[in-house]
Order: sequence, then C-alpha cells, then structure tokens
Amino acid sequence: MTWNKSNLAKYGYDLVMATTQASINATMKEYLSALKEPEVAICYVADQQGNPTRIGYCELKRLAHGSDPFTTPDGANPATDQNVINLVAARFMVGFKARIGLPPGIPPREVPDIVILGDNTAAVSFNLMCAEFIVVQYILAGYGNPAAWMNKSQPSGHPWIFGSKVDIRLSTTERNAYNTLPPDVQKQIKNLGTDAFSVKQLLFDLDNATLQTMPTISGVDPSSHLYNVLQRYFQNIYIQNLKANGQPVLGAAILPGNSASFTTAPTDLNFEINPLLDTNGHPFRNPTKDQQKLTTLNYLLAVDGHTLPPASPFTWNWIEPNEAAEYHGVIAMKSDTFWDQLLNNLKGYNRQFCRLPWTYVKWNGSFYGVKWSLNEDPHPNFPENSKPGAPYHFKYEKEASASDQYGFSLKAWMIIRLTYVFDLTLDSSTNTISINQQLAVYVYAGSSYQHFEGNVLDKAIKTTYELRVSEDGKIVPNVTSKITRDAGVTPDRRYNDAYNVASAVSGFAQRMAKYSYHPPIAAFQSLIFPGGITFFFKKIGFSDSLDLVTHITYRDPR
Repeated sequence: MTWNKSNLAKYGYDLVMATTQASINATMKEYLSALKEPEVAICYVADQQGNPTRIGYCELKRLAHGSDPFTTPDGANPATDQNVINLVAARFMVGFKARIGLPPGIPPREVPDIVILGDNTAAVSFNLMCAEFIVVQYILAGYGNPAAWMNKSQPSGHPWIFGSKVDIRLSTTERNAYNTLPPDVQKQIKNLGTDAFSVKQLLFDLDNATLQTMPTISGVDPSSHLYNVLQRYFQNIYIQNLKANGQPVLGAAILPGNSASFTTAPTDLNFEINPLLDTNGHPFRNPTKDQQKLTTLNYLLAVDGHTLPPASPFTWNWIEPNEAAEYHGVIAMKSDTFWDQLLNNLKGYNRQFCRLPWTYVKWNGSFYGVKWSLNEDPHPNFPENSKPGAPYHFKYEKEASASDQYGFSLKAWMIIRLTYVFDLTLDSSTNTISINQQLAVYVYAGSSYQHFEGNVLDKAIKTTYELRVSEDGKIVPNVTSKITRDAGVTPDRRYNDAYNVASAVSGFAQRMAKYSYHPPIAAFQSLIFPGGITFFFKKIGFSDSLDLVTHITYRDPR
C-alpha cells in the first residue's frame, strides 16, 4: 500500500481519482456487453463532380425507391439487380452501418483491451470496436473489369478494430486538441456531474474524433479492397468530417451532467497517466502485461472554483500488485480540502456553546432583585483553521458580574458572578480523529451574610472517531465516547438566596449539557466523496501527509 505517500498539497489538486487499466477495461467491457446504442448508418452519394457527399439513410432509400444498400447482398449483379440499379440511379457510392459494442463471437475476457495506458502521460491508446459493422459499395467498371457490388460484414470472432491515440489533456491553457472543440462539446467532455467518472463518460471522451489521431485498422487484410474502402471513406472522409464539429465517432452519447450529489463537487478536471513505478520511484522500462495493467488513469480535480494546476506525474503508485485483485483504484482528498471542511463544519457545532453570561443585582427596598442569562453569542470569534495534522484548539471563555449595596454603612451587599468556559481540541492519527470537549460554568452568589461558589457544571468528554466509508461514499465513523471528567458541585439549600441563584444556573447548565453536549458526528457525516454512482467505496485512512484516501471498486455499469 503506497497511497499512504499521497501528498496532494505538493501538487495543488483538491481531489484525485485513479483507476487501473485492468479495471477500466473490465468495467468498460461489461458496459459494452449490454450497451443499447442505436445503429449508425452513414451513406455517401456522388455530387455533380463525382465527389462523395453525405446523405441521410432514409433520404437515400427514398431516392432509390425503397432499395436498401445494406440488405442488397454481396456480389449482386449491377446490370440485373433492381436494388443496385435503383441505388446507382440515386448516385450511391458507399455506406457504412455500425453499432458500437463488443464484437460477437469472442468471450469478453479474450476481447482486446479497449483502453491502453502507456508511458505517455498525456495520451491514451483507444481501440474502437463494434458489435456490428457493415460496409457496402458500388464499384465502378474500369480497366476491363465490370461494375460490381460489395457488401461485407464484420465476421464473428474476427473484429475490425480502429486503433488511435487520444489526447487526454483537457487544460484550456495548453495547445491541445481539446481547445479546438466547440464549447458545448468541451462541456460534455469535461462533465463534472454525477456521471463524471463513469465508463460511459470515459467512452464518450475517448471516442471523440477531435481528440483522436487517424485510426489504424486491424482485423482486415491491408491488401483487400475492403481495407481501402474503410481507409479512404470511413477514416479519411467520415472522421475528418467529425473533426470539424467534434462529435463522437459512432454516436456514443453522454447525458448532460447532473447536479452533483456530493459535498466536494468538482469544478474543473484534467487527465493524466501514471505508469507503475518500481521501488526507486521510476517507471518500469519494459513492463510486463501485469505491470502494464496497473497503470492508472488519474482524474485531476479542483473544487470550489480553485485553479487546477497543470498535470504532473506522481511519485508513488496508487495501486500495488498485491491490491489489484481487491481494488480498482483510489480517491484521494487533499488534506487542506478535508481538514478545512471538517473544521468549518465544527464551527456550527461550536457556535451553540458560545454563551454570553449576563447578571443583574438590585436592592429594591425589601430584597435583592437578581437576574441572569446564558444566551448564545451572535458573533463568536473563531480561530483560523489550523494546518492539517496540527491540533485544532477552540476555547471560549466569558465572565459577567453584578453587585449592589444598601444601608447607611453600605455593609450589606450582594454579588453574582458567572464564568463560562467551553474548550474543544481535535487531533488525528492513522484513520482516527479524537475530539476532547470541556464545558464549565462557575457561579459565585454571595451576600454579606451567606455565599455559594463553585462549578455547577464541569464536564469533559473524549470522543474517538474511527473513520469508515459507506459504499456510496459517505463517511460513517465508528464513534466511541468517554466521560473523562464530571466534577460539578450541587448547590446546598442552606445558602437560601445564594442557593436559588446557583441552583437555577446549575439546572440550566445541566439541561444544556444533556441536550446539546453530544459528539459532533454530523461534522463527519456531511462529508461525502464524489463518484458514489460509479464506485463502491472500501477501506479509508489518512496518508502520511493527512490526505484522506479511500479505495474504490467500480459498480456494475449495466
């Protein structure tokens, strides 16, 4: 386990989500095995100069009097087959019908990897595969050869694969393919909603024509007429046309980004590749297949509108070989991001214990009129958040007193004094956080002939949170609490007037402690990791730099 080396403060990313090549491919194959993407039919007719011009599938059939190029069999005679005659009259040249998905006739485990994460930190190898692919063409007569009709389908067990390199840099400050995209396509690629980490979103990102190099074709004989047609029309014309508007190759659509349902909602995104590193922190020069599978695709994320720093390679592995069978990756939250959220949430808890004592004493000619209160302070002074790992300390202490005298000698008097103290410290280690709280209320109620003084409430509690994470990304700590001090003094009735004041303050303080003085578990429960729709969350803990890190596995994408 080397994610304990996670130190995102060194890089400036608020969040990092890293998944292995093996897990991406396994999950994407599951997704593609049940994918219901529609068929995409692309047809070209010759314009007046003989150049291929795209035409709608239904419009072509209308012009061809209902003849369908994809159902006209291979080898049909152009001179006698009425469908071919109709299609030629409509100036038909070539057409493709394809549906993205897993190719038939191959067990999923034997399907080639769809995504290959190499040692180039800014590019991914992407293999586009189709569940079906049909190519049809009217071949003009020439050089002594008669006109012909071709209709070829991807054979079962022998997929046609279109492999390309995809630029995964999504930075708007670099010169890259992403910056050439239309704004609406950029927004779809940099989807920051609840589907941000899904394999469907990743498929959309990698299948976007503008980010790709020109694909190379495998599974088709390079010397065949079919290969030339695929290369000339599918690649050169189809993909070049798509590069003009940045739409995905075969309609792998992504839903608009939904509003985020997690606390730390990302506001910017970039990608990076992290090859597996050896014990010296260097990439393996000639990685084995198993080592290659542990290369990670890293989502680099900013939250709250923070500026996202440029992609920079990490000096540790997110997943080690001995973890690969159990986990697909990790999500790491920068120490400052987690710590600030935790302390900011604690302020709401602390606020209820910020009480301003107030007292009033006045001789009315027959007896002393006494008033007091412990109302919430509307403007408490909270300290600056401490740095991660440094103990957090909040202390609130206020005092109030009032007195009055009467008589010619002014020897008769009464004094009421209240002192209020609330103290909270927080510390962390490994996967636990400890919070110590102390609440004390001191009362002095005295007169010229009697008095009471003492802490009517003096209670301390230590609460320990062993951090755990639910499958949907919510932090659900195992909480244990222990009273470490309970030394409040109960006022004695013999004090008469002093007892009345002390007893009233004591009753109020005890009720406040009973109903409000509970461990602040809500401060943890409000922290939710992103990606709950896509991942199950597993083991959680702090890195050596106090980044909060949790292991993840993909949910069934189907």
